[in-house]
Amino acid sequence: MLRFSTILGLVFLLMTCTQEAREELIDGYVDGVNLNLNTDIFQVPVSLYFGDANPDTGGEAPENLSITIAGPDKDLIYSTDGNRDLKPVAGFLEIGLDKEVIISGEDPLELTIIAEAPGYVKTVQNIVLYDTAFQFIPVNMVSLNNPPEGVSLQVGTTASDADGVVQDTAFTTPMVTGKQEQASVKLKQGTKVMNADGEELIGNIEVQLVHFDNRSEASLAAFPGGFTATNVVDENGNPMDPVEFVTAGFVALDMFVGNDEVTDFSEPVEVEVGINPETIDPETGQQVKEGDIIPIWSLDDNTGQWKHEGEAMVEKDADGNLTATMQITHLSWWNFDYFYNSCRWYEPVQLVIESDYDNYYEAPYLRGQLYDANTGRRFSYSRYFRAYNGQTINMYNIPRNRNLYLQVSERNQVIYTSPQFTTTCNSTTILDMKTFQPPSPLTLDVRFSGLCEGAGPDIIIRPDATIYFRQNNQRWEPLARIRGGQFSTSRLYRNEVYDFRLIYAGRTYDFMDIAVASQVLIVEDYRLEINLDNLGDRATIIVEDVIIPEEYCNILLGG
Repeated sequence: MLRFSTILGLVFLLMTCTQEAREELIDGYVDGVNLNLNTDIFQVPVSLYFGDANPDTGGEAPENLSITIAGPDKDLIYSTDGNRDLKPVAGFLEIGLDKEVIISGEDPLELTIIAEAPGYVKTVQNIVLYDTAFQFIPVNMVSLNNPPEGVSLQVGTTASDADGVVQDTAFTTPMVTGKQEQASVKLKQGTKVMNADGEELIGNIEVQLVHFDNRSEASLAAFPGGFTATNVVDENGNPMDPVEFVTAGFVALDMFVGNDEVTDFSEPVEVEVGINPETIDPETGQQVKEGDIIPIWSLDDNTGQWKHEGEAMVEKDADGNLTATMQITHLSWWNFDYFYNSCRWYEPVQLVIESDYDNYYEAPYLRGQLYDANTGRRFSYSRYFRAYNGQTINMYNIPRNRNLYLQVSERNQVIYTSPQFTTTCNSTTILDMKTFQPPSPLTLDVRFSGLCEGAGPDIIIRPDATIYFRQNNQRWEPLARIRGGQFSTSRLYRNEVYDFRLIYAGRTYDFMDIAVASQVLIVEDYRLEINLDNLGDRATIIVEDVIIPEEYCNILLGG
């Protein structure tokens, strides 16, 4: 295969010479050989998937999803087909950087991504990257028509005139199946509502109150931006160190007068939230009780800014249930969250893998999940890594002095659990995975290549990309990273059926309902061959003749 520097030189010549000269140049290179184009032009340190938070839906992406990207480094990023205007593709947003851009602790990549879709709660995701180790971040969006377990909502209407809200009005979320807590908002007569320009709004006020409990995994997975917060200020607007939240419950409160969004009130509005009595105060290690104090936080879903708004005392209502109340003067996400102080970026907690895999590409590509050893709750989002000997997993902004463990699972079965370790800042923990067995006894070597229709069969595109997969309409997740059109995986099983999706050149390539069994499939856009005739533990999949979009071929070949 040609070296990458040679490829770039060829691409430059192709883009700057005449059509006749391009044809002669290509003929010169492919006279008796194939020209393999490795299109490793961008580094892709992070991929996001915006899917429905209700696992019963399979996590499909909302229709008419729109993304707004803000933050100090928004002008550094590209889509993987080279466009500055990034748009989600089938719910995926892969963020590309020029290879000359260096990400470091001193100069991290900082982005804020705001996601909206009709019929869904608006959400925001802050991203801070200190290195280019690949991260996959699921962003779970809550449908107002079909919320996940642990989430309930109440929609209602009141009115305001020149004197403010016309009468005292309250809205309370219902106790739907599985819910044991609820939330309410109370608007006092005379309270005036304003938009972002400070203008008083008159007319019917549509109120949308969504309550998230801390009992359901699906509810917690919809926590806006994830539990690690780096963009945080105190009550006076002064920057705070990064924190890790432990939530006691949270709400998304939105109001509209016609097409105007309500952002502020003339006087505080009361929001009361039920508190799960099994909630553990991380400072005491004890269950929450009447008289305890819980911090209050807000999240601006237009900027991604977290703010410490004060504290609330836990009380008992007339029925003996625990509640906490906050007085709010603006609309956003509102949370009752305990928090941990975190290690700074320059003092990460490192996990170092010891295994029998000395070859990076032979090592299994795994999904690891951190858990709090004291509460058993998931901690942050999944981390993807290769279990090769010496692999280092850097954990930045991790809470100080917490007891955690790493668990690797596949097909809802735990296949590895690490010993507990303490998150001492600037520390290293060795994870012994020498006895670890890959999830599947079958290792598949996969080769993937594409063609530009106008360039002829001798110019072969071998992409660098991420391939995703799912089974039984479960959520999409990364299967492996493709390098130069190749990867190996031990996550697939003989005779089982999977869906695969590749995001490349600004479009999706879907390979649906593919059985891991010997077969040859020839369809309009590709040829797929699976060879399992070897009864050993290694087999091959070849995907070739995938048609690359013409506009991307023009970028590669200077059309």
